[in-house]
Amino acid sequence: MFIFGGLLIAKKINNNQHILNWVIGGIFAITALIQLWRMLTKKDAIHKMEHPAEK
Repeated sequence: MFIFGGLLIAKKINNNQHILNWVIGGIFAITALIQLWRMLTKKDAIHKMEHPAEK
C-alpha cells in the first residue's frame, strides 16, 4: 500500500516540478526577507556600548 502511494506521489511531483520549484523558491525568498529585516532592525554592539540604558 505504501509503495503504491509513494509512486503516485512521486509521479505527481514529477509532473508538477515547476510548481514545486516555485513553492520552494517562495519559501526561501520569505526566509531571506525575514533574515534581512532582522539584520536591519537589530542594534549593533557599538550602539549597545554607547547607550547601555536602551534595551
